[in-house]
Amino acid sequence: MYVRNTVRLPGRSTLRVARRDGTIRPLAGAESIYPAVVKSLDYWLIPVPPTAAMKGVVLGALSSGLHETRGRAVWVRRVALPLADASAYDHGVNVLCLLDTPSGTFGAALQGCWAEVSVSCPLVFEEEWRVASRARLDGGERP
Repeated sequence: MYVRNTVRLPGRSTLRVARRDGTIRPLAGAESIYPAVVKSLDYWLIPVPPTAAMKGVVLGALSSGLHETRGRAVWVRRVALPLADASAYDHGVNVLCLLDTPSGTFGAALQGCWAEVSVSCPLVFEEEWRVASRARLDGGERP
């Protein structure tokens, strides 16, 4: 079974996906990830609200986790299992991001890999909050 952990993204925040894990690709509503996504040295950055109007755009990526910045706070959400082959995920992705400017809907889902879940073998999502310096948020230093 797959388990998804979802969150509605607030305005004036930025969703970050590590570039080392792969690339973001459009799954619905757009032919390209641009202008919804900005590329930095270490991350794919998705500003919320988007810099241009998006209507029903769904983006996906294989990633070990999501990083969201809200001012100086950084929220990190990840699946506490090693990444499997991309073919183990629906559509080859485990991060989904919905951007819909007309409805004000901005959300992200982190999908766990295919797993047999039981009391002795749980699928664990980890979440943490921390405050980082502005240089770290802008990619000058890794968090």
